[in-house]
Amino acid sequence: MNAKHITICGLILLLTTHLHGSLTWTPETGWYVEGGILEEYIGSDINAKNALEYMEIARSAQEKGSYRRALRSYRKIYKNYPLSNLAPEALYQSGRIQQKRKRWVKAFNLYQQIARRHPNYEKYLDMIEAQFEIATAFKEGARLKAFGLIPGLRSRERAIEYYNTLIVNAPYSDYAPKALMNIATIAQEQKKSDVAIDALERLIENYPDNPLAKKGYLIIADVYAGLVDGPEYDQSLVRKAISYYNDYLFLFPGGEHTEQAEAGREKMEEVLANSKFILGEFYYVYRHDTEAAKTFYSEAITVAPKSPSAEKARERFDSIESGAKLPRAPGTWLLGPPEPVQRKTL
Repeated sequence: MNAKHITICGLILLLTTHLHGSLTWTPETGWYVEGGILEEYIGSDINAKNALEYMEIARSAQEKGSYRRALRSYRKIYKNYPLSNLAPEALYQSGRIQQKRKRWVKAFNLYQQIARRHPNYEKYLDMIEAQFEIATAFKEGARLKAFGLIPGLRSRERAIEYYNTLIVNAPYSDYAPKALMNIATIAQEQKKSDVAIDALERLIENYPDNPLAKKGYLIIADVYAGLVDGPEYDQSLVRKAISYYNDYLFLFPGGEHTEQAEAGREKMEEVLANSKFILGEFYYVYRHDTEAAKTFYSEAITVAPKSPSAEKARERFDSIESGAKLPRAPGTWLLGPPEPVQRKTL
């Protein structure tokens, strides 16, 4: 769905809401339509009148705190009159009641019925906000209730599930990037780096102009840096971390976390330089291949010119250039050192 299509849909929704007005309730008037005529909003047939009667009963009970009675009446509306303009309002009010009672799953599922069946509901963004609140409640430690009464285990995985559902429901809302950042936070705390990286990459790619994307570059760099095992291992994660640190420093010059990004990059560059130095040492000490060794020493110097590894690489490089005697590797006293590598010249 492209931006033009989204804009057209938004205009249609805006015009529809304007024509019909907004469904509102007060104790004095009951349900009415702001700026419109109630009969035009709900229809004039017998089903519409029956649905409105149930709506009045439900909301009156809701205001009095008689939640079970209110939920029964609201259920009759969205079950018996699913095509009525009152159906999404009945679902929404039922969701608010269940949310107030901390019946988080029931509330979320009621809101989700609006997302599936009534995408043009005038309070759609209010519903998205409510779903965000429920997901955040699970993020912050809300517990599922067994039989609706007994607190069970915390379910932060459900928070991730609900955030992802919300993103699908409203990908262009302000809540979508917030949901992705919250997913990344939960995943980091659970040591699920792959989930955190996926959420942060979606945040950066899909919402580049959102203020959270700026922070996302730095966090994803830190996540990759935290996965690095050391200079002796594959350096692909080191390169990814350096890449994201560089992205942050390039895209947000003078940003508030510049020092942190520079420090992170410097640390990763030292790891990469050390990895190059170790390879150089292997070829120099154990293989007596001075050309290969010089290549890796040069790369170590290029990666992080001011690092300790670069300084050691310069010393080795200068030693080779000066014609110093090749070192004898530990453990070669029985078999003798390898012969120096002779490269053919064209």
